[in-house]
Amino acid sequence: MRHSFLPAGVCVILSAMTFCFQAISAQEDSAQLTFRKTAVSKKSVQVHTVRENEAIYGIIRNLPGVAEKDIPRYFQIIRALNPQVKNWDKIYPGQKITLPSTSSAGARKEESAAATEGLSSGASGYRNYRVKKGEYLIRIVHRELNIHSNTQQAMLKIKEMNPSIRDANLLYPGQIIRLPKGSIQAKTVVSTPQMDDPPHAPATLPEEQSAQTGEARPSAAMMPEDSLAQTEKAASGKMSSPLSSGTKLEIIRHIVTQMQGTLTTKGNYYLPVSKTAQLTIDCSAIPVLELNDQTTVFLDMKNRSDVPLRKLIGSRWKNWHIVKIDAKDDVIVMLKKIFEKSKSYELIRAEKPLAVGSPPDVEIPVDWLINRKTAAQPPKTVQGLRLVYHNQDVLPPAITHFARANSLAITEFSPRTGLAGRPEELYHLSPMTVLPKSPAGELGHALLSYLKLPAEKDAEIRVFNLEKDGFNLSIKADILLARGEKKTVVLSRTLPEEFIHVLRKSGYELIFVSDQDNPATTLEKILRGGNVPFASGYFLFSGTDKNQPPYTIGFQGIKVKADRDIYVVNFDVHPDLLGLLKEAWSATLVRY
Repeated sequence: MRHSFLPAGVCVILSAMTFCFQAISAQEDSAQLTFRKTAVSKKSVQVHTVRENEAIYGIIRNLPGVAEKDIPRYFQIIRALNPQVKNWDKIYPGQKITLPSTSSAGARKEESAAATEGLSSGASGYRNYRVKKGEYLIRIVHRELNIHSNTQQAMLKIKEMNPSIRDANLLYPGQIIRLPKGSIQAKTVVSTPQMDDPPHAPATLPEEQSAQTGEARPSAAMMPEDSLAQTEKAASGKMSSPLSSGTKLEIIRHIVTQMQGTLTTKGNYYLPVSKTAQLTIDCSAIPVLELNDQTTVFLDMKNRSDVPLRKLIGSRWKNWHIVKIDAKDDVIVMLKKIFEKSKSYELIRAEKPLAVGSPPDVEIPVDWLINRKTAAQPPKTVQGLRLVYHNQDVLPPAITHFARANSLAITEFSPRTGLAGRPEELYHLSPMTVLPKSPAGELGHALLSYLKLPAEKDAEIRVFNLEKDGFNLSIKADILLARGEKKTVVLSRTLPEEFIHVLRKSGYELIFVSDQDNPATTLEKILRGGNVPFASGYFLFSGTDKNQPPYTIGFQGIKVKADRDIYVVNFDVHPDLLGLLKEAWSATLVRY
């Protein structure tokens, strides 16, 4: 018995309906010991509303023109501008904080010729620049280096400094590239907004010239998201995906599996039509994708379904959907079609790197985000997607493991070859050394002992002696550190002024600590008094400095210069991150 509303190849029997189809054949900026004071006018500030998952150091890094080496100084300025904030580790979404403006009123534009000359002759070293959404290399040359003519030399110079850039049209938001440090930065004549000024709409940029063809194309800022993606594909010769249907499905299977979903490409899938009839779907012809929010999507890979059949499924099963997949659809287009049917998830383009964990603060560049939509709270990212074109673009497993430990999955794939990843890296490390937080004397002695310095605990020190003073009197010091002729005494108890005078006259340097002090303050006092080289502040490690993708790892701590770089922190660290920091930067972390 045939029904005219069903497509050819769909058979209906009283006991079953059956589809019969042919099977579808990835720098450390040392913190400064001193910070220079900066006066900031109230006319040169801006108000920022903290967003979900934002940390203060991430906010600073997103300020235009702020290099990594400037972060400690900007943090000090922001602290001064916001005395009401008591704990910068606990800023919250919706909180308003005052930031210094990085614009300067009436800034003078330099001539392009002079800029180009400075690029070739005056440039020394480099500075890191974080790519913004929609930026191409030619735009960065225009806006950051203020070069508008004879740009070829600048392009070649930047490519020489960034061997990982294979295509000027394949920069992505959050990517960190090197720019000549000695070049002239672009300065736009702007009016510095007052505190109460309304926000201004972004300016519409003129057409730009392609760095490779010289032909004019619309500015990325003027193009819709999908058009921008198509332009990028056209520029790189990848309008249609070279991946087979099977490879695309394997990538999608991996992605949905990370979300506790399933993709079935073999066997049959049954849908009950009535008590005596069921719809049987051949999963090799129409793969079935099930998300953990009860959404089921049938991927019609070869246009096997027609409108009546889609209406039949849509009318009987609310959460079941048929999606047409064209052969030219790449993985991202397929995912867009899938998540358009989901009531709980959405796929959006990433505008900045993902901030993962705190502390340490890890930022991971991604191209697309899969977010869980919630009614009462901001969307929560559950997975980041990275498109990689070269082996060095793949993140170290330590970074992806850390992300997973913080409930974030990272999927990397190549539009040319499919799923990407590095071999597992095994780090043979001892457990992280833990120093006692208190008492203060115990903490100081534990660190000095770890540094293999001659520190004696509970040492007896003679204040008065019988021959000289007619009586003997000794005190017990928490720590006695003897280095050459210098003797440093650490005391957690107060002494009479007379005792202090005698000890100092005898050549002892006295350091007084308290159990009520912050442990970091205690350690700084002891290290400074013992002439142990150290620096306190925020430390940043960038993957680009090690020819890896532009992820970053940052944290607040104390860096001690010994036979190796030792960082003393007040938090636990994921073992894989410990191994990566040790392997790539020879950094050892100790916590208290």
